Amino acid sequence: MATYHRSQRLKLIGSPSVEQLQNGRYRLTFNMKSSNPKEDWYNANKARIFADYGTLQSAQMSVAGIPARTGEAYSDMVLVSAASTQQGDDYVIVFIYETLSSTFVQVKDDTIDLELNNLRRVTREKVAYVGTDVPADEKDIGSDFIDHQIDSETAVRCFLASYEIDDNDSFRKLTQIYIQPGEVSRNIRNVGDGVQQTTHRFFHTEGTVVGDIISRDTSDFLGFKTIVVSALTKKDGSTLTNADGSAKLCYQYQQLEKFVFPGVVDLELIQGHAFPNVRSPVQSNVKATVYNYYQSNTSNIVDADFTTQSALGLWNPSDWAQKISHIDAFVDANGNVEPAYYNTQGIRGCRTRNSFTISGDLTDLISSDLKYTPWTGEVEISSITLEETADVHNTKSVYRKTINYVRDITRRLNVTSGGAFITQNTSSQAAGEFIIELKWNNTNWVLSGTNTIVDPMTTVAANSGSGTYVYTFSQAAGAYVDGYTNKSSTATYTNLFTSTNGNADPTQASWPTGVTVSELSTEEEIGNVSIGSAALARGGAGANVTIPAFGGWIEGRRSPIGANGTIRVSGGPPDPLGKVYTLDVQMKKAFTTVSGTDIYLKQIVVATCTPA
Repeated sequence: MATYHRSQRLKLIGSPSVEQLQNGRYRLTFNMKSSNPKEDWYNANKARIFADYGTLQSAQMSVAGIPARTGEAYSDMVLVSAASTQQGDDYVIVFIYETLSSTFVQVKDDTIDLELNNLRRVTREKVAYVGTDVPADEKDIGSDFIDHQIDSETAVRCFLASYEIDDNDSFRKLTQIYIQPGEVSRNIRNVGDGVQQTTHRFFHTEGTVVGDIISRDTSDFLGFKTIVVSALTKKDGSTLTNADGSAKLCYQYQQLEKFVFPGVVDLELIQGHAFPNVRSPVQSNVKATVYNYYQSNTSNIVDADFTTQSALGLWNPSDWAQKISHIDAFVDANGNVEPAYYNTQGIRGCRTRNSFTISGDLTDLISSDLKYTPWTGEVEISSITLEETADVHNTKSVYRKTINYVRDITRRLNVTSGGAFITQNTSSQAAGEFIIELKWNNTNWVLSGTNTIVDPMTTVAANSGSGTYVYTFSQAAGAYVDGYTNKSSTATYTNLFTSTNGNADPTQASWPTGVTVSELSTEEEIGNVSIGSAALARGGAGANVTIPAFGGWIEGRRSPIGANGTIRVSGGPPDPLGKVYTLDVQMKKAFTTVSGTDIYLKQIVVATCTPA
């Protein structure tokens, strides 16, 4: 017996196929023969073989329609496809039905991907009967959400980012995309000098941003909320400023800076002449480090900026060395008045030495080696002015005094045995240098010295009495000498004296009774007088001893006999050599955050003042 479907003109071929879909849905496929295959496909006859989309499986067709058999029809089984095909001699009509109700039902499991910076994106497809409204809680973009869970994980809340509706005559298909809130993308670029700009793009909810936020843009297109935040940080991703707004080091680099080393003024006393010895300032390049700080707590340069990075302070000399010379007025034996002499002078660009003086009968009280011999004769040292240097020994400064002197001035002459002049060379100078140093040995202060003489004149033996005669004029001898011995030598004194105590300062050390030690000072003074000749009784047998007159000069001006002359230098900046100073500080506004906070860039230039 033939079986028909919805019309007496559609005869079933076998039984329909049944496919069970997800969420209680089914798909039925009916294959049927047309009763008049030669004419049923006509446009005028298509109602014989095709039912309307969206009609139920149980509904009768408009032409020769018949009711469904008892128990045959599935609930909500809606026609979604109708087509005809030729199979051999048969003209076959195919109807496909799917379960479609007035409630949206998922047609498959969610599609999940993590392409958005590891944020979860869920694509969900649903279907319902044609014309079914999208539920109110599933269509507000940016507001509606799902708590999505995979297996036993903690559910992840994802917000609706977009949805799409696909309508036809049979059903309405709803495709929804949910995205996990968070950072969708991040762009990092260097903006220079250790600063980087990071741009974060967030979906729905702004996440944590490190740094100073300079821009924030929020877009809300049809409810899809995107937040773009740009922030400035250090190159390592940390904040530019400290939490309290105080200065934070961001970047540093080296450069050469022009630096003028001050000249030096000290006093010399040579053969009764007291005068200032001036060395001119010198400009040189020094290696400096530029430190970039960012801060928000102040826009002012403060004193603490000058001592950053262990600097001693800002190098900004506010005074220079000063020299004062003075000779007293005096009335001589004939009643003639010698007027006073006074001269003061500022020496721009120069400093005096930071030194202290050890004075007294040093050769007897400290060391018999504290003496040297210029061409005028042996000099016992009665005063040593030791200057603090940039050198360090056992964590303490080294103090040094250099005495330069002329050991001899020579000239060589060649003559024949008959007395005829042959040749005479230019003058040569045997130069002496006595370097005296005071160093800390972790327990005591040790005074040491090195006395070096360099004599370019060669040794020559005494004349033999025939041939060419060689004579050497020696200033020390005061005459031409027959035969000469080169005076080059080096005498090293590793321990002229050891002074106990004085842990903090050599001026506080224990020195022998009779030795006077001044405080560290930038002031130096020399007194100088002229002394007339005198006859001193020797006592006992023998004639009296006549002491010749001794002249004293201040800057080339003779001090009258009996008058006192002094020369003093003082003032000026400290010696910067080898020390760390701040050379420059600059402050400017770098940017303003979105919250209205001004961020300032502070550049501090610090250098160890040593010529590059």
